[in-house]
Amino acid sequence: MKQTEELELFLQKADDLLQSKYVLADIKIINLLKAIASSETILNVIKSSLDNFDYQKEKLNILRPSTYMEDKGEVVLPEDAKTVIAFVFNLLMEIDGKKVDLNAFMQKYFFEGGSYYESYASFMTKVILPFKTAIKTVMERLISGEMETPFEEKKEEVVAEKKDFTTYKEEIKYLLEKDLNRLQKRRLGKVEKVEVKVIIDAFIASLELDVEGIKYAYYAYKYAALYQDIGFNYKKITKILKKEEII
Repeated sequence: MKQTEELELFLQKADDLLQSKYVLADIKIINLLKAIASSETILNVIKSSLDNFDYQKEKLNILRPSTYMEDKGEVVLPEDAKTVIAFVFNLLMEIDGKKVDLNAFMQKYFFEGGSYYESYASFMTKVILPFKTAIKTVMERLISGEMETPFEEKKEEVVAEKKDFTTYKEEIKYLLEKDLNRLQKRRLGKVEKVEVKVIIDAFIASLELDVEGIKYAYYAYKYAALYQDIGFNYKKITKILKKEEII
């Protein structure tokens, strides 16, 4: 299969799982794992994510005790795609191999008043959707050539980041303009692309405003970065703004 076909198959099976009923979870998870196994590129992405990944250690970081219910817990996934992919893949393998009972897992970490339907929906939203999003993001960057290998930027892009800037605003503007260029390569609907472009353009314009204006524009950009998979430089910009004590 071509890489685009591999991604399309994965997204189809991921959506089948996300939209499924709880009683069909087992077969939908199997189908998703089969789609992954049939994709040479996605397998390479997962293998790369597993490099130096300590599943048992990450469990302690991600599967946390509930702050409001005794004997319950919560799942707190990190923002980086590599850890999300590695952790959720391991979890799905354990569910498929019956090492983890999905029902018991949901009732402990996604307890929603005892409702299996609500617990399953929460599991889909907080675990499976981020997994789908992370793989989609990495695959699209591999397909477009923005990445040469999973989780590694092209060498010329790394060199470009060494450019000197007079102010933090110049650096943020530079990073946002790169995001605009990359936006054109992303597989988004026409409306979604326009919406994200407006958000990034507004952020660039806000750099001429006061700190509050920049802060509000950043939070809109953050939403696009985390939920629309567009803010390639979100972490870099966040680091800059924290250093400047704006956020």
